[in-house]
Amino acid sequence: MKYFSLFCKTILLSCASLILIGGGNTLSASELHEPADYISKSLPVLYITTTDSVPVTSKEYYLTGTYYLDNLGLEGYESVGSYDQQLPLQIKGRGNSTWQNDKKPYRLKLDKKASLMGMKKSKHFVLLANVFATQFYCDSPGFALSRLLGLDWTPDMKPVEVVLNGDYIGLYYLTEKIRVDSDRVNVVEQADLETDPEAITGGWLLEIDNTADESQILIRDSERGTNMRITYHSPEELSQEQLEYLTHLTTTVDKLVNIKDPASTEWAELIDLDALARFYLVNEIMDNGESFSGSCYMHKDRGNDTKLVFGPVWDFGSSYCHGKLGYKSFIYENAPSYAAQRWIGQIAKFDNFQARVRELWHEYQEQNMAQQVVDMVTEHKALVDKAMAKDKLRWPAYHRASTSTLVSLVSELLRVKGKWLDEQWATPVYYHVPLEKALEGAHDNVTLTSDLAVALTTDDYAILTDGNGRWIKATGSIDAEEGTTITDVKGTLSNLEVNPVIDVESYSVSTATTVDVTFAHINLENVTAQDLSALQPNEPVLMRGYYNAARNALRAHSPNYNYQGISIALSTEHLNGTMVDGKNQVVTGVITLNEAWDTAASSAPARIARDDAKSYQNITLDAVASQVLTGVKSLSSSDAREVTGIYNVAGTRVDNTGDGGIFIVRYGDGSVEKTLQH
Repeated sequence: MKYFSLFCKTILLSCASLILIGGGNTLSASELHEPADYISKSLPVLYITTTDSVPVTSKEYYLTGTYYLDNLGLEGYESVGSYDQQLPLQIKGRGNSTWQNDKKPYRLKLDKKASLMGMKKSKHFVLLANVFATQFYCDSPGFALSRLLGLDWTPDMKPVEVVLNGDYIGLYYLTEKIRVDSDRVNVVEQADLETDPEAITGGWLLEIDNTADESQILIRDSERGTNMRITYHSPEELSQEQLEYLTHLTTTVDKLVNIKDPASTEWAELIDLDALARFYLVNEIMDNGESFSGSCYMHKDRGNDTKLVFGPVWDFGSSYCHGKLGYKSFIYENAPSYAAQRWIGQIAKFDNFQARVRELWHEYQEQNMAQQVVDMVTEHKALVDKAMAKDKLRWPAYHRASTSTLVSLVSELLRVKGKWLDEQWATPVYYHVPLEKALEGAHDNVTLTSDLAVALTTDDYAILTDGNGRWIKATGSIDAEEGTTITDVKGTLSNLEVNPVIDVESYSVSTATTVDVTFAHINLENVTAQDLSALQPNEPVLMRGYYNAARNALRAHSPNYNYQGISIALSTEHLNGTMVDGKNQVVTGVITLNEAWDTAASSAPARIARDDAKSYQNITLDAVASQVLTGVKSLSSSDAREVTGIYNVAGTRVDNTGDGGIFIVRYGDGSVEKTLQH
């Protein structure tokens, strides 16, 4: 733990005048806290003896010594070594502000791998001092939440009583050390001073740090104009090539997270979005004000295509830092004065990050993870109560609240912070995406950033066009007027569809863009089936042929009704004017119905019909004339209007068009008068 929470700081001030005996110092017999008088017998005891009982006073240099773990016959624990067969280890101090306490934390390095307190075998462990019950009511629930939210690996942490050089030094938490290992941070281990271009891509174990260290690089924080410290833990010694690679990687990340566009996804090409969302949510729920400032671990595996992965979690000593602020801010908005949250405030603005966080938040709520954490802390209380009482005897100044009070505090803080977060994340997040990206998949609540014309807005949906023959239906509403062109379509848009089937009666013809239409010319006297099949779907054409009133069809035949060639079925009720039976005549507006296509382009259909339940195929005709169409609720054979676009339904064969018919409509702005080219 690098800094204490506001809660812990208050307690520190209240006990600043107390002078305690240092746990690692050489003590006289009268100063020793006799283990027999303190050990609670509710937890195993870890005995450590340095060579010649030399006190542990350095964080830089290991002392040699021995250890053994006595399970005291307690069920569920195994002893490791014994008083008569003690095992070799090395020990040194650790921590920053925590090292300044009289009850100090330590780092252990065993001579051989061992399974201590049921944890996976390793040589490397940490003894956290649990000053102010920090590990009990901050780290334990934070680590439990990390497991519930599915981070790849969360360090294991077990309470144990410790005797150092014959002196009972209290209740500690034996914890797995964060390091590169197949059972911990599982990335390829990179050699020190590596120069191979492929090898230096990973693995890396890094930490966003707030304390100066010789094993770190400084990155200029673009947002604050200050230096950001990145400590490299593995490898430990860098070649020039490694240094340049790491510097380039982190400065590039810094540049990408500072892009202002919330629709940007470039940052997620270098950072694992899902892992970051889980890591962030754990720290946000715990209200950990120092989470992205110090003890913020990241790792990257080998390969140019691998990403920075945030985690594992570590150090929740600054949790609940917004308690006095009424939980009215996120951790990146109102961090404690001693913390400078890095990157997370900028990343939080991105749509894809917000969306994933909210998805995980719903999982947190649905699975009632807050209660699971409280239940875990309650069970943990029963486990450590007796040892905590003994620790209080040993270190009275570090105990200001009972374990029952601390459990209630955890429960209340999770409830209050959770309620506030639920209020913030109850409203939908808007994806800021260009049309092309939005149409790649189904997205709810979209803010489109493309230039789009608004053809129609209703209470239920909006119809937009990009001017390239594509029409978009978005369920919901938008804040824009019909007939306008807008760059940012903002609103609650969901279920985007390209060229959707829409009821024509919903449209107003005065709201959209008029496009010139030039018909293809086909003479049925010599046309072939191949000629027709070569047409683009719904391509407007001008056809010349004979009309057979009995069969409602335009045919290629002679005046003496000698049928031959192509026959095109018509819906006579929607023809323009009267078709003379047997007379060679011109009909415009014939289209194929394989799929409905906008007249403005050879791609992108605009499939809109009077009746969603109807579908058509083959070739069908509709009216065309020289007046601007003012409405499309009905068309009859006597109408003389300009038809300015195409809308139909593609699908299975229907023998006739029925009373609804097919309308060929292209929306105009109402002020343009055009005559289709014959």
